[in-house]
Amino acid sequence: SHNGQIPLSYSSVSSFLTCRYLYYLQAIRGIQVCDSAKSSPLKMGILWDAVIQKYYNGIDRNTGSPYNISKIITKYEIADRDVAKVRGLY
Repeated sequence: SHNGQIPLSYSSVSSFLTCRYLYYLQAIRGIQVCDSAKSSPLKMGILWDAVIQKYYNGIDRNTGSPYNISKIITKYEIADRDVAKVRGLY
């Protein structure tokens, strides 16, 4: 419960300033973009973060297990070109 207050983050304020309807769909209605439809730079950021976390023996918060890079690549349908950019790190 948020006691009548909507929690704010940089991304929610940015969404509101960019498009109020986008903010409404995401923050109020809880509708999110499906993983495979996210932008290529966002997918690259997710992949890069997972590779760095795996390198430092990080644990995936969502699964409680070590990062599985192959599953992330499949889940987000990351392009082969982008995968090749970080392949040497994992």
